[in-house]
Amino acid sequence: MMSLSKHIAAVGLGLGTLLVGSGLLAAEAPDFQAADTVRSLLERHQGKEVSLHLAGGGEIAGRVAAVGQTTVYISGLAGKEFYDAVVSLDKISAVTFRARTN
Repeated sequence: MMSLSKHIAAVGLGLGTLLVGSGLLAAEAPDFQAADTVRSLLERHQGKEVSLHLAGGGEIAGRVAAVGQTTVYISGLAGKEFYDAVVSLDKISAVTFRARTN
């Protein structure tokens, strides 16, 4: 005989599988393409706010002003609005951006 907690866990697992399989729970990345690079993603977000997570552990947030071959120009740094930055693309480990609104 199955205990109540195992029964609840099995029902939850089955429901989760059903929702993900049907696409009801699966979160789609609206602005991500399989062939994306950091550079192509930043090019599409030109003029928008992003946060760059750097390989050394730091973070730079601001507006993507321009994207070059090896660097990205970030203007209006968060918390330092009178400052801009140029970041080497190969030093960026992740990019966060607003993907959806309520």
